[in-house]
Amino acid sequence: ETSLNVPQENIEALLPIIDSWIIDIKDLDADIYRQYTGEDNSRVLSNLRLIAEADRQKDCIIRLPLIHDYNTDADREESRKALSALGYSKFDLFTYKR
Repeated sequence: ETSLNVPQENIEALLPIIDSWIIDIKDLDADIYRQYTGEDNSRVLSNLRLIAEADRQKDCIIRLPLIHDYNTDADREESRKALSALGYSKFDLFTYKR
């Protein structure tokens, strides 16, 4: 399980040996991601593209939470659409409990 917010070299090293990935995205919107995590999501996006370029999307479950005071169902749907455009198809949509 990963947020993918790691150097690309880490993902490159793991791609040949990891059978399935559980990826916790939070949200693809850069502002929402930064507000919630305090971090930039450019590594996440780059690593998602790297996995897609390796044609490994079918091995991934993407977790997209609804996070009170941070994102909305519409935000989460936009993230899902963008990820679907990259070929990801397995999503875990859930709500963070307060």
